[in-house]
Amino acid sequence: MQSAIDAPSTVDQAQVECMAKVIIHEAGNQPRLGRAAVAQVIRARTQDSRFATKPCAVVRQPGQFFNVDAYNPPRDTDQWREAVAIATQVLNGEGDNPVPGALFFHAASSPMKGRTKVGRIEGHVFYR
Repeated sequence: MQSAIDAPSTVDQAQVECMAKVIIHEAGNQPRLGRAAVAQVIRARTQDSRFATKPCAVVRQPGQFFNVDAYNPPRDTDQWREAVAIATQVLNGEGDNPVPGALFFHAASSPMKGRTKVGRIEGHVFYR
């Protein structure tokens, strides 16, 4: 049986890597559920007309995320492999979405006004 890391994918590796960087940077200290939720937000944005249609373009939109191009986490770690596996799974439309409809998230310590709360996972709150 192949693992999610070794399984064939129909998604572009560049898109997987952009998403994996965000997963690590934004939720690297979170459980798998929290990391998957961050990935699901990016995927949901690609399907919403207010955002770009590709994950890399979504995360590069001004004011949305950190400078993903300047962030280079080590690739030879379990954390990177797990982030790639989560990104691949989410981009292939596989797995459960713990935050259905969420398009935004932030640290739980700073509430977001004017949005409908979808859920909270560890240190993040998710909104639509």
